[in-house]
Amino acid sequence: MQSAVVHTDKIDSSAAGRELGERIAAAFAGDPSDAVVVFASPRHRPEALLAALQVSCRPAVLVGASSAGEFTGAVRGEGMACALALRGRDVAFAAGLGRGLKADPARAAGEIAAGFRGLSSGKFPHRSALVMTDALAGHAEELVEQLTLATAGRYQFVGGGAGDDAQFRRTEVFFGTRAFTDAAVALEILSEKPIGIGVSHGWVPASAGLRVTEAAGMRLVGLNGLPAIEAFEEHAERTGQRLDRADPIPFFLHNVLGIDAGAGYRLRVPLAVDAEGGVLCAAELPLGAVVYIMRSSA
Repeated sequence: MQSAVVHTDKIDSSAAGRELGERIAAAFAGDPSDAVVVFASPRHRPEALLAALQVSCRPAVLVGASSAGEFTGAVRGEGMACALALRGRDVAFAAGLGRGLKADPARAAGEIAAGFRGLSSGKFPHRSALVMTDALAGHAEELVEQLTLATAGRYQFVGGGAGDDAQFRRTEVFFGTRAFTDAAVALEILSEKPIGIGVSHGWVPASAGLRVTEAAGMRLVGLNGLPAIEAFEEHAERTGQRLDRADPIPFFLHNVLGIDAGAGYRLRVPLAVDAEGGVLCAAELPLGAVVYIMRSSA
């Protein structure tokens, strides 16, 4: 399998898409890509960028998501767009789009799986999928569970949520040359050789256990009977860190929540603080669960 990683810092969205496509085409000597995954700053007009990329490098499958800071192995920054292009004779790609994620994750999973080819073909023995969700729609964990059911446990899944530079207003996923909210996309990867996936986030507990005493969707309302943000503020004071309710991201990036899953901790990333002291998280926390404020061991 061949791959090419490209980026652009052009501000104009059409020009950015055209540059990404031209760089991909050059990397593959003009041959079309089998699949392209795009991550674009929310400062871009995604459909203009995607349309220009599609014309300039003609990928068979085009998916992606809005991002919050962009990077490759060679560069990192904000306001950019990056793309990963793939092609090869030993792999095959397809894509699925699921809409209405917030109201019905099971239906969205079924719509995604309907776009997969590996469920009806045995040509390739190994099946994987890169899943990207509208983070503000939530239900990412339930979506993966429903995808596992819809594919009879024959796929391994990896992925993440779309971003919007921590504005928490609009996060989008890309399918073809269109951008969608309240949706998820998945790039199906069928391969002759297995694709290895390693999971080791490296976060460890840095606080005593905290009981989730009130929660509503992705909004964590109470910990130990008090407004959720107060537990974070107490932890910040105890550990000599600064936490500003109006600008909590610098603190939250280093202090996420973890749910003990037996063999490790499932992470929940705090994103914002509301007027009542509730904390918006990137995924739901179950009522009654014991959570820990985590620190990176790296």
